[in-house]
Amino acid sequence: DIHTFTAPLMGASVDSLMPLTITWESDDPADTASIDTEEIDSIAIPDSGSYVLAANSLKSKSDETDTDRIELRRASRITPEGTVGSSEFRVEIKNRIEVITLATGL
Repeated sequence: DIHTFTAPLMGASVDSLMPLTITWESDDPADTASIDTEEIDSIAIPDSGSYVLAANSLKSKSDETDTDRIELRRASRITPEGTVGSSEFRVEIKNRIEVITLATGL
């Protein structure tokens, strides 16, 4: 099932010094999900429709705005009927948005 971000929206201005709630919608839950940004490597998360990024998880500059991407990957495994052994398909959907990080002043 393809997911869509509900918060923040593409191009939103966010404060990288504060935790950031990421939300998404989908019709069916995936077996696995992960989230990453340019500052953090992929983190396995539950496919609950919501995750809070810790403060400082987005890149930022002290004196001007910057941009970062938030990428959500959701995947499921499917075992086709009539297959031999442990045959399976893995389907992954990746969706990303870019946000503007405010200058930190630090």
